[in-house]
Amino acid sequence: MHQKQEQAISNISDYIVRTTSIAYLPLIDGLDTVHERLQALKHTLAPTTSGRKRDVLVQYTALKTYNKRQNVDKWLNSWRNAYKLAEQLELPDVQGYRPHYDFIQAIRPIAPTFAGALEANLIRREGKDKDPPSVIQLIEEFKEHYYIQQAASTTTTNNSAFITL
Repeated sequence: MHQKQEQAISNISDYIVRTTSIAYLPLIDGLDTVHERLQALKHTLAPTTSGRKRDVLVQYTALKTYNKRQNVDKWLNSWRNAYKLAEQLELPDVQGYRPHYDFIQAIRPIAPTFAGALEANLIRREGKDKDPPSVIQLIEEFKEHYYIQQAASTTTTNNSAFITL
């Protein structure tokens, strides 16, 4: 039994060495245990909490402005992911109603009337000291609205083409 455990640990150690980039091999050279090797790699490669917070904040901030060359669906998925990460890290930028208003500003160029109606609802809710709605739910509602608008504009374009023929 002991021999099988030793072999398994040896296999893990070999795997670490085989899969570590050549640039990081000097970090684990001379370390005897799997734990020591993993800790050395973790301290060098794993982002710190503050570094992770900065990275997520940069990502979240970049999404506050819609780039017209972006696919709306991919942009909304990025919004959802960045928001969830920022929420997990408890960034001040996603506390209370702040992310809701950020999202409204971001979608205003795409759907100004939807953004205006959403903003009016949020102002009413906030004025009544109600908890903010789920940002994820707002993203999903906007996504549905956007697809409906796209389908309607496609149908209108197709119908007008038949009329002019």
